[in-house]
Amino acid sequence: MILSDIIAAIKGNLIQGKDDISIRSISTDSRKISQGELFIAIRGERFDGHDFIEGAITKGAIAVIVDNIHKLSAQRIPSNISVVSVKNSIRALGDIANWYRRLLNPFVIAITGSTGKTTTKEILARILETYAPTHFTKENYNNLIGLPLSVLETNKDHRFSVLEMGMNSPEEIQRLTEIAEPDLGIITNVGPAHIEAFGSMEGVLSAKLELIKAIRPYCPTIIDGDNQELVKKAKSYLKPLVRIGLLQDNDHVITIHPNSNPPRVILFSNINKVTYEFTFNIPVFTYLRNAATACSASIVIGIPEKYIQEGLNNFRGVKRRFEVIKLSTSSYLVDDSYNANPLSLYQGLQNIKRLFGKFNIILCLGDMLELGNHSNGYHKQVGEWISEINPGYVVLLGDYSEIMMKSALNFGVSKNIVTIATDIDDAYNKIIGLDISNSVIYIKGSNRTKLYQLADKIKESLTNFGGRPFDL
Repeated sequence: MILSDIIAAIKGNLIQGKDDISIRSISTDSRKISQGELFIAIRGERFDGHDFIEGAITKGAIAVIVDNIHKLSAQRIPSNISVVSVKNSIRALGDIANWYRRLLNPFVIAITGSTGKTTTKEILARILETYAPTHFTKENYNNLIGLPLSVLETNKDHRFSVLEMGMNSPEEIQRLTEIAEPDLGIITNVGPAHIEAFGSMEGVLSAKLELIKAIRPYCPTIIDGDNQELVKKAKSYLKPLVRIGLLQDNDHVITIHPNSNPPRVILFSNINKVTYEFTFNIPVFTYLRNAATACSASIVIGIPEKYIQEGLNNFRGVKRRFEVIKLSTSSYLVDDSYNANPLSLYQGLQNIKRLFGKFNIILCLGDMLELGNHSNGYHKQVGEWISEINPGYVVLLGDYSEIMMKSALNFGVSKNIVTIATDIDDAYNKIIGLDISNSVIYIKGSNRTKLYQLADKIKESLTNFGGRPFDL
């Protein structure tokens, strides 16, 4: 990349140095800068990148982008360093990524949804990379900073790019779509995730629909066809849709067989009247549902069936997302601690019931956050969900643990098996003293509850069997 091209893309103003220099790569983290890179100074909630310009230059940055030129006076910037001024450095990062996306022009798939977007992304990436070189979002690079950085990781050999889109505020998905310019969109589902920022389920739905609103007119979007409100609102944008779901009037009708050996996904296309059948190696309903969405996307793209099946064979799950670990010959830990919202928790508990219904179920559940005024109501629902799976022991953790416990007791759960932990160590001590033979320990809560620490402590203490996950 040449700096002059970047300046043109962001409509920046060169206030120092040359614009004909070659930029090796772009970074927003002064700690990870290396020689020949462009450093973009971004102001975040905790840090201001403008305070670290001098350090970035020391590590090898040859150019910087700033949106606060007044802070430059406090930094010692050599005259040979190019400095570009913009109105908003986060927007400039997105504009650079959009320019770069157009320059390389891979086939871009954008995935959003209240649950399942990461798993669907990972499964789809496994499929596409069996067919052609594929780039995909690493870790959780799905916001206004992470997604552009992910786009900038693509190279000229990549035929496909699979991008995950998260959201914390209105118009975020729209902006991410403008940056990525996807050729195909996917909305896995819509549920009460981040509802605090949107006020209502209608607000969450509208935010997810920003993908369809901003996608180019001729580019299709795969949506959850079983959600009638989503379908109705999506149709109003008059853009191509592919409805996938269990209902028979969907464009792609799916049938899921988690208990067959191996588990199977059958997809019937009402578009071309063809039935597709695939096997999968994880007998978890939500994993199979996400696999069906990835298969649907692959069929829309035109990937041959043999590559779809090979990609499904290569998938081995996603860390901390219903990750099953065998603790002994008769006990399991299900680490679902990455995050939680009402939809994902309900699905997780239903998966436990389906997969481990004959086991002694030990639950450790933490708060679901970012629900705003709906928090009490959704945590009361957890008590009902707990009662439906008939657990042997329940540990609750967090500010809403009392609400969950009282609700569970109201729905008939014995008070002798429900306890509240004061912290991670207390929860660990309560669980570690149990007889876990013929048991499954299920752990889930919002990421800020740090229940992943509990999962790690249990794994370190109890794992003594080297069996494969899902070898039930």
